Amino acid sequence: MARLTEHELAGIVHQVVEKYEGTSPHAKIFVILDDDRHSYTVTGIENEPGNDHSWVVLQARVVGDMIIIDADNVWDKKLWKALVAAGVPREQIVLAYQGEKEPQASST
Repeated sequence: MARLTEHELAGIVHQVVEKYEGTSPHAKIFVILDDDRHSYTVTGIENEPGNDHSWVVLQARVVGDMIIIDADNVWDKKLWKALVAAGVPREQIVLAYQGEKEPQASST
């Protein structure tokens, strides 16, 4: 599979993350799409106030020709699997939340 460009990756991440918005019986799920910074976030807000009233459901960003997933707290629909299904090569996805290291830019 050919490597995708930063622009292609950002478009795919935008489309895939956008599908995570919705509601549950206990919370509302909001999507934050920042195409200028290539940063894509899903947050959850509980219907009732409390200690864990809000949280990051998932967070991903596109850096060069890589997608860095900083958080993925979805039980049944992992973001990396949805991205691969949408055509992103697994080699272009870093699961930072699982300890995978972001590739370092060369200094040439």
